[in-house]
Amino acid sequence: MKIWRFCVPILVCSGLLIAFVQGGCGDNPCEKAEPDTCALIPFTAPNTCVVVGDNDFACKCCGADDQPCEPPDEELCFQWIEAKHYCRPQICD
Repeated sequence: MKIWRFCVPILVCSGLLIAFVQGGCGDNPCEKAEPDTCALIPFTAPNTCVVVGDNDFACKCCGADDQPCEPPDEELCFQWIEAKHYCRPQICD
């Protein structure tokens, strides 16, 4: 009977540890790169990464509404493509 007093806390603690590790410990996809995740994607404005949902992110593109960075061509603007995480070029309106 004494062995159960030892095994039960170990089982409970190991289960909690596994749940904590599987939960991701609060990983932020915007902090996975230096200086930030958006700075590594072409035609995105640096320091504009925003966490979307549990483990997804979005960035502002060059030529967006508030002009966060200078596009390479004055006639080009870029639109954020959520599914593929990149800025697609398009003709400015």
